[in-house]
Amino acid sequence: MVMRSLRTKTKSIMLVVVIVFVLSLVTMYIARGTRGGRPSAEGDYVVAKVNGEKVMRSQIDKAIRNMAESMNVEELDPKHIAGMRKSVLNNIAIYQELQKEVKAKNITVDEQEINEAVKRIEKGFTTKEAFMAYMQNNNIKMEDLKKELRERLAQQKLITESTSNVEISEEEVKDFYEKTKDYFFKKPEGYEVIYARFKDEDAARKFRELLSDKISWDNALSEVKNSLTNSTEAEKPVFVSSSDFAGSLKAFADLELGEIGGPQKIGENDYLVLIKKKKEPARVLSYDEVKDDVVGILKNEKRQQAEQEYLANLLSRADIQIVDEQYFTPPAEVSSDDAQPSGDNIEGNTEEKTSTDS
Repeated sequence: MVMRSLRTKTKSIMLVVVIVFVLSLVTMYIARGTRGGRPSAEGDYVVAKVNGEKVMRSQIDKAIRNMAESMNVEELDPKHIAGMRKSVLNNIAIYQELQKEVKAKNITVDEQEINEAVKRIEKGFTTKEAFMAYMQNNNIKMEDLKKELRERLAQQKLITESTSNVEISEEEVKDFYEKTKDYFFKKPEGYEVIYARFKDEDAARKFRELLSDKISWDNALSEVKNSLTNSTEAEKPVFVSSSDFAGSLKAFADLELGEIGGPQKIGENDYLVLIKKKKEPARVLSYDEVKDDVVGILKNEKRQQAEQEYLANLLSRADIQIVDEQYFTPPAEVSSDDAQPSGDNIEGNTEEKTSTDS
């Protein structure tokens, strides 16, 4: 599967363009049947059917292997593997039902959306040339990648449209704020600061000198903009906690309000000039200050719940037939003293079993 071939370089980026729901990590690595691949290893057989389509043991084992690799897990506990197999099977069923819904509701993805998704993947590589070389070395054709992205984005659109009608009442927002304000919305003691960071020490020194000569902050920035990597505007200070001045910004800890600090080297080709503008005492942020954030938190939570309910409903529609019950049944007892993994270990072990293909 095209997306599986790219997983090492792009797994974090792929989460942006594939469906995000419980077990989505597994879904990313599910091969749709044996399309585009070789027949599976010796001993492969049908373990289930979804809507009449065969699901092979190798298909599920490979999905679990890929998931384990993505999580840097070398060996899985045998007593958990059966449950993971069932989860993969359920996600295969959800995938099929999503495809039905996409087709029924005529959900489309235009070329611009596809190209933007490709660009997000490209950003996971040092250069576009490195991305293209990776594609070529792994025998991934651009048209195949775009086809898969089209499917994934269409599914994402479907879920978003089906779960977008989420409303949060004022009462819910206030209740959440009152219950959590002392935990989530307590602002520590600190300072409002303005700063500028430079890739060149000489430019940082020149900037400080300009400020010392009473040149305005923004005008001084314009004089050294070619070396500037990051900065605040004079009238838009940012908050830095006192604990940061006791740690990573210790060189500025004793800086007086309004005094110019730096340039201080804080990294390779990274020089900081900073001014403390105002001291802020520790306090609990007011309801009005955080209302929008609370609404966002609660909406996100409700959307996730709605997505899970929607996908659970799709799963209930699917016709799932278990062909090999034993494959999906946890072992009765597993000794923790066993040095070697059992036959259920995912590292390539398959029983030489012939399906009674029904």
